[in-house]
Amino acid sequence: MACVSMDAAGDGVHVRREDPYELTFTYDSLFVSDWTRLGFLDADYGWGTPSHVIPFSYHPFMAVAVIGAPPAPKLGARVMTMCVEEKHLPEFRDQMNAFAAAN
Repeated sequence: MACVSMDAAGDGVHVRREDPYELTFTYDSLFVSDWTRLGFLDADYGWGTPSHVIPFSYHPFMAVAVIGAPPAPKLGARVMTMCVEEKHLPEFRDQMNAFAAAN
């Protein structure tokens, strides 16, 4: 998709391609961040390593999923998500449980 605009001086037409990496803040978009290799679970914060690490704040205008690692010695991944409206939550849980059962 292209966006056509006239420059401020009015001496030309410019075609700007839409940026495929531009963030959108709509319900049909999901921002996914992988925290599995950031080292948060390996750091000693003065009382030993943490058992769980999650983002402290959440901004409700953006659907977010953070992939984290479980504490050692467990393997796999933990997914913390804030992306589903309450009315869609039962179906979302069913799909996630089916996915987990298949793997």
